[in-house]
Amino acid sequence: MAMVEKAETGMEEITHQEISKEERSLESGSSKPDGQTKCGMDYLAIREANIAENRAEMVKCGLFEEKKPKQAAVKRKKMPTPAPTRRSSRVKELPKVNYDDEDWEVEHFGKRRRVGAKNDHVDKVVEETKRKSPRELVSIDYGMMDANMDEEIFCHGCKQWVVPPCAGCGDCSMQFVHPDKLKLEVVRSKVGGAGQGLINNGATIVTGTLVGPYTGNFVSIDDYKKEEKKGRESGYAWLLYDSETMDKPCGYIDPGSSPDPALNKLAKANHPSKKHELSFVGCQYKGNIYYRAIKDILPDQEVFVDYGPEYAAELGIDPSTFDTYTRPENHKTVAIPCPSCDTPFSAQHFLDAHLQSCRKKKQSSSRDVGNKQGPAGGKVPCINSSCGKSYCDQVVMMCHYRKAHLGEGFPCTDPSCSKVFTQKCTMQRHYKTVHLEQKPYKCITCGQLFQRYGNLKGHVDAVHLGKRPFICGDCGATFALPHHLKGHVTSQHSAMPPRFACTHPGCSSSFTVKASLKLHMMDHTGERPFPCPYESCNERFKAQYQVNAHIKTAKKHAGHRLASKFIDDYLLPFTCQAEGCINRYETEVERDRHMEKLHPA
Repeated sequence: MAMVEKAETGMEEITHQEISKEERSLESGSSKPDGQTKCGMDYLAIREANIAENRAEMVKCGLFEEKKPKQAAVKRKKMPTPAPTRRSSRVKELPKVNYDDEDWEVEHFGKRRRVGAKNDHVDKVVEETKRKSPRELVSIDYGMMDANMDEEIFCHGCKQWVVPPCAGCGDCSMQFVHPDKLKLEVVRSKVGGAGQGLINNGATIVTGTLVGPYTGNFVSIDDYKKEEKKGRESGYAWLLYDSETMDKPCGYIDPGSSPDPALNKLAKANHPSKKHELSFVGCQYKGNIYYRAIKDILPDQEVFVDYGPEYAAELGIDPSTFDTYTRPENHKTVAIPCPSCDTPFSAQHFLDAHLQSCRKKKQSSSRDVGNKQGPAGGKVPCINSSCGKSYCDQVVMMCHYRKAHLGEGFPCTDPSCSKVFTQKCTMQRHYKTVHLEQKPYKCITCGQLFQRYGNLKGHVDAVHLGKRPFICGDCGATFALPHHLKGHVTSQHSAMPPRFACTHPGCSSSFTVKASLKLHMMDHTGERPFPCPYESCNERFKAQYQVNAHIKTAKKHAGHRLASKFIDDYLLPFTCQAEGCINRYETEVERDRHMEKLHPA
């Protein structure tokens, strides 16, 4: 009689039969007569039938799940998913540095390791401190991704990480350009102590352009660590990660400690001292490092690349003030632009006066004036035959003639001023700007006021656009204004003797710059026109910058500095909300305008 026992859940059931001694002998394969062998085989068939019957009964009662026959293995198709958000965990570790700003797009960028000075002009070498991990990434499930992580590029058109070309934007937002195709010139960086830098002397490099690849030799992790221990790392190396997950460091691209500007031009780009100057970020693509433009890089702008918070700390950059705008601001009112030429004015009545003579509205009259030029080389000779001078057009020539030959002029209407002008409009402008102190032009970005449009334009180009078109041919120093370059060449590279000699009896000092002579003369006269603003302090100085330094550093003004901080908290209660900016404002409207103009999203 069969007896059935149930095995533990998930195990196959076992059927036990009571077997006689003869049957056991048959199962063991003992040699028996043919009749007995046949009987043993019949028994085995009966046993298999019992097992099958028991199994069928258990399946019917739901006590056992019948196994399906195996099929051929089929590779499971991966479901397409959008590219994951790729943010480095270093953002969470150092949130004040502002490297998590979306405009910077620092996610999954290679990180450049730069330790020590890279410039022949720098005498001070930064000492290495405890090194941090070169790159840390958040844990991401890459199981559903088919493409390698470093085959994706951030598209500035659709704001997504995609495998180029972008399905929605094409390749317009991610053009690959070799550095030799761009007019990038190695100059002396405007960042103090940074040495050589890179400036764009060609056309605008549009947002999303990928410049590269970054050139150099591949160095393994172990070899680079050996160089670090010896203090011989180059400081120009970018860290590479495994192509599939971008999670494990696999080596460095290193151009060496003295990169050749012709072969390793990208190595000369510096880290910015202020966030708004950042123009490039490094990113890894198919095992190479590229510099990706995160904004339009205009002609005459120095290009800056993000090296990461570790190197920023080595440069001495304070993360709490990294994004602070340090120049004067005026957000009590907003600039009013001309609808024709976009010139911004500080008040409506200045705009109304401008509209009466706006050049864009009077282009036809401007062409008529141009037709009055003389035939010989576009020059108009003076009508006084004995003069021999010529001018660019008829108007300028007549001004010269009235002043030089007829003695005519327009004296300033202020009785205390003795200046005389050749044109009435010039005299009126002088009176308004000098004596009435009118400042009709207003910067759209910071709100600073200016007396002349040329001064406003120079301010925008130099401060807000960072243009430095004037380059010294001897040392590569760059300047925003031509007279700054002229003064630099005169004082640093000119072989001519100094032109400005001290006239004080017994003094033989001479100077190449007139302003230096003026300060020197104060040592003889004892003149100190700039006093300390605190009533308890009687000190006076030769220049305002000396007053500022005195206020910030003098020990006797430590109490004043502390009091000023509390006063600012009371009088300027609204603090900028952008990380890395500590500016304060009197009203919430001013604070909001500051953030809108100087910290745009």
